[in-house]
Amino acid sequence: MVEPEPEIPPHFTTYTSESLFSISYPPDLVLDTESMETIYPEIPLEDLPPVFSGDIPIEGGSYAYIMVMVSLMPAGWTLDELAEEGSQYRRNNQPGFLEYSRDKTIVDGREALILKYRIWSLDIGELRNLDLLTVKDGLLWWVMCWAEPEDFKDYEDTFYSILRSFRILTHWWSWWVM
Repeated sequence: MVEPEPEIPPHFTTYTSESLFSISYPPDLVLDTESMETIYPEIPLEDLPPVFSGDIPIEGGSYAYIMVMVSLMPAGWTLDELAEEGSQYRRNNQPGFLEYSRDKTIVDGREALILKYRIWSLDIGELRNLDLLTVKDGLLWWVMCWAEPEDFKDYEDTFYSILRSFRILTHWWSWWVM
């Protein structure tokens, strides 16, 4: 499956993390620099906090959130198996979970899955998610975008642009204590 490289909307800003990954986002996104101050090599991969986090304030006090996480890909698993395991876990442990779609695609020249689903958060209530899962060098990259249902439709195209802008720029495995 070959897809054309996405056009990043001209008003987007591109964040590059120590030349390791990049992601583009709208100018109204507020970066959570406190959670991103971590120096990656000193932290074991299993304890790593989000490597990118931010939110877009929405009128009325709600937010659209964007986060990038990285972890070890379970040995021998495929993206499909991992997505199914995650969906099964949510079905069993998160009331109201509903997966709308799971689409195979190509992002940054590699196989990826884009998942669209609904979950319930105890503090917020219903959330709509659009996530990207991709693997490079044995590491799972998970780019998450979510908003409350009444705001999700307004941000869905923006979320797709963010997901398709994601790039892994180097071999990350050499950065962490495993």
